[in-house]
Amino acid sequence: MSEKIHNWSRHRFSIFDGEVYIFRINCPHCNSKCVIAHSNDVSGGIDGLFVKDLYCHCHNPDCCASFVVRAAHTHYLQPPRNSVLDMAKALVKKHEEQLELGGI
Repeated sequence: MSEKIHNWSRHRFSIFDGEVYIFRINCPHCNSKCVIAHSNDVSGGIDGLFVKDLYCHCHNPDCCASFVVRAAHTHYLQPPRNSVLDMAKALVKKHEEQLELGGI
């Protein structure tokens, strides 16, 4: 899955396979809209781990706070298709091996 990041206006858009997802951050002090200025990958290169520090700036001229939000993947609501297919193939293979061993 390829990701392209675009900064338009005050929103940060991530485009995954043609669909647009908007990740909005509000200021923890005044609850105004914020901009993600940049991010750092803090997952340490560990495969399968997604953790980023998002460096944010508040757009409220009376606040102007800068802060860091840590974003992390916790769990899937729907696993990726290739993972589900791999699990299904493994189950079929295991079942076929059991049938061969059982002589059925």
